Amino acid sequence: GKTMLLQNIAQSIAYNHPDCVLMVLLIDERPEEVTEMQRLVKGEVVASTFDEPASRHVQVAEMVIEKAKRLVEHKKDVIILLDSITRLARAYNTVVPASGKVLTGGVDANALH
Repeated sequence: GKTMLLQNIAQSIAYNHPDCVLMVLLIDERPEEVTEMQRLVKGEVVASTFDEPASRHVQVAEMVIEKAKRLVEHKKDVIILLDSITRLARAYNTVVPASGKVLTGGVDANALH
């Protein structure tokens, strides 16, 4: 399903744009899927598995973003493939202090900053 699609996208990017830095960010995934992605993708695979707390998911995602920013500052082209944005949003919604404003879908307004 979506894992195969993401692997194909990552392999295509690595093949067609070898000068780009490819980072695959996996949030709340099963360890088997993380291992499979690491074996098949030519790029950096960073993951936070389903058995880790939401705070760890947020920490890993922010670490990847900061690393990408540093690489861009050094004139590198960076591509981040994220699986799954829904689970990352859910983690932010859990971790961020409540603002009292709840948006559509039950997401706290502070979770989107």
